[in-house]
Amino acid sequence: MTYYPATPGSFPSVPGANQGGHPADSTGVYPALAGYTPMATGRRVAVAAADGAIGATAYVLLMVAALAAGRNATLAGALSLLIAVAYAGAAFWALFARSSRLAGLLLGAQYVDVQTGLPSGGKVFVKFLLASLIGAVTFGIAPLIMVFATVQEPLKRNWFDRTVGLMLVDLRTGRRPGDPLPSLPAAAPPPAVAPVRFPAGGDAAPSWTPAPQ
Repeated sequence: MTYYPATPGSFPSVPGANQGGHPADSTGVYPALAGYTPMATGRRVAVAAADGAIGATAYVLLMVAALAAGRNATLAGALSLLIAVAYAGAAFWALFARSSRLAGLLLGAQYVDVQTGLPSGGKVFVKFLLASLIGAVTFGIAPLIMVFATVQEPLKRNWFDRTVGLMLVDLRTGRRPGDPLPSLPAAAPPPAVAPVRFPAGGDAAPSWTPAPQ
C-alpha cells in the first residue's frame, strides 16, 4: 500500500493540475486535502465487505431473536424491532455524524469533502443513494464496475467520489480530519548577486591604449 507523506509539496503531481504542491487530480486542485492519505482500492473493498458482514450479522440476530421467542409473536416482534432500530441507528449515526460506514469506524476509513477537508455525512448519503439508484436499474452490476474501473490517481477517487466531491481517507497514517493543515515548505531565497565594481575614478568604460606601430 502507498502512503503519502504529510508534506504538501511531496504529494504526487498531476501534469498541469498540481499547483503550489497541493493535492490534485483531473478534476481540480484541492489544498484542503493536504496531508491526507487516500484510501487504497484494495482496502476500500475490505471496508465494504466488513460493512456487509455487519449487516448480515444483524440479520442473523433478527432470525435468532424470532426463533428464540417461539410462538410468542409479541416478544419476537419486540426483539426484532429492537435489533433493527439499533442497527439502523448505528448505521445512520456513522453516516451522518462520522461520515463513514460502520466498518469504517473500526478500520480507519472516513470520507472528507475535497473542498473543505472536513467530514460531510450529507455528501456520503448522496453518494450511497446515487449508487443504489444506479444499481436498482442495472441489477447491481453498474456500480460494482464503476467503483473499480473509474478510480483515478493520485487521490484514488472513483466516479461516485468525484461526482459528489468526496475522498476516502485512510486514518491509520497522515493527517486526520480536524487536524490543522500542514504548512507549505518555505521558498528558497534567491541567489545572491555579486555587486558590479567599476574602476576607480567613476569611469564605467575600460581604458584602452593603442598598440605601438
